[in-house]
Amino acid sequence: MGFNMFKNLTRLVFSLCTVRDCDLLSLTALFQSCPLLQEFHLHTNIYETDRPQGKKQPVVLHSELKKVEFSGFMGMENDIEFALYILESAIGLEEMYITRGVNKYMGFGLWNPWPKTPWGDEKRKTILEQLQGQAVSKTARVVIQDNARIHDWIPAEEDCYNEQSPFSQRPKDKPICW
Repeated sequence: MGFNMFKNLTRLVFSLCTVRDCDLLSLTALFQSCPLLQEFHLHTNIYETDRPQGKKQPVVLHSELKKVEFSGFMGMENDIEFALYILESAIGLEEMYITRGVNKYMGFGLWNPWPKTPWGDEKRKTILEQLQGQAVSKTARVVIQDNARIHDWIPAEEDCYNEQSPFSQRPKDKPICW
């Protein structure tokens, strides 16, 4: 049976909850098995431990993928390598949302952002330097944000920090978009 059952998938929501030391690059086999995939949502709840990466996977171009949401992104090597893989392989990518936090449902209509602390400026700048300009798609819009609003992943243009401005002038409450 293998991964052939995913060949007609157009939208995939994949959650890794409370997993320790997960090599996200191992997901590329699943990702590659979905040639018609247009939306990929990866929600992780991985502790801040970083593990050595497995063998870097050769980039296989993906022509259909348009939108990617990656929440629970801690900015560790594991996260960066997987985000780079997507940026380097999705030739038709239009939107990629990278979010540190995830909104956990607490019950009774209450949502709680985790983690509560945002990235520091140095960490955010490091992530930006590693990912900016790496997309093979020239129309890709990448948004880096601390916490997504509940069921609202798409910040309006006026809500974004413009990367042309000096990084030190970025308002703390605005995601970075390019």
